[in-house]
Amino acid sequence: NHSKYIFWISVLLIWTISTLFDRLWWNFYSSTPSWDQADYLNSALDHARALSFMGGKLSVDFSSLLDKSPKIPPLASIVNGAVIAFAGDDPHDAAWSLSLWNGFLIFNIASWGLYLRGRKFALLCVLITAFSPFLFHLRTDYVLELPLVSAITFYLFHLGKWSDQSCGGKWIQLIIAAIACALSLLIKQSSLLVIIPSLLFIFFLSLKKDKKFRLQLLCLVTINILTVLPWFYHNW
Repeated sequence: NHSKYIFWISVLLIWTISTLFDRLWWNFYSSTPSWDQADYLNSALDHARALSFMGGKLSVDFSSLLDKSPKIPPLASIVNGAVIAFAGDDPHDAAWSLSLWNGFLIFNIASWGLYLRGRKFALLCVLITAFSPFLFHLRTDYVLELPLVSAITFYLFHLGKWSDQSCGGKWIQLIIAAIACALSLLIKQSSLLVIIPSLLFIFFLSLKKDKKFRLQLLCLVTINILTVLPWFYHNW
């Protein structure tokens, strides 16, 4: 137990150090002109106001809320809007949402590495993730790629746990995998580039599994269709 606490404290420390580097960049070296080229910040602000995160009463019903995300699913904008409500809407302050998504990614990587090979492997993976130049670029640009990478990592990890022949197949694992898949879909449609091949792989794998596993796979697909259907139907 003692070594377990040390491991997670180490992961937290790595995330803190990477966040410190990000904040130094934002505060001293960032350039505002390239900010929000795809209107993601504006979308987050719109959702924050609509959901009363930034004061006032709830101003929209469910249908009106879906109107605010006609092209991109709304989940990241809702989360980012909640962060903006606390941190502020200045670009440097709004970027705290990226730090939170980065923390979500790092702790998912740590959990996945721990599951596969143990603490040393997991820490190595976390270090690579935290100090990768490519991921640093995603953490310092207000786009949806970092939330998407974080959610997809969460999804693949729990999909793998559920489909693990030795210790998978549990309903609670399926529910977590379904939630993770839904989160990915509700952040950006490009998540399908990962979700569709992974589900095809699981489908072929299910041909060698029992009826319970095939039923669980059907439930996973059904849950995610029902999750994304309201937004998709409203904005079709």
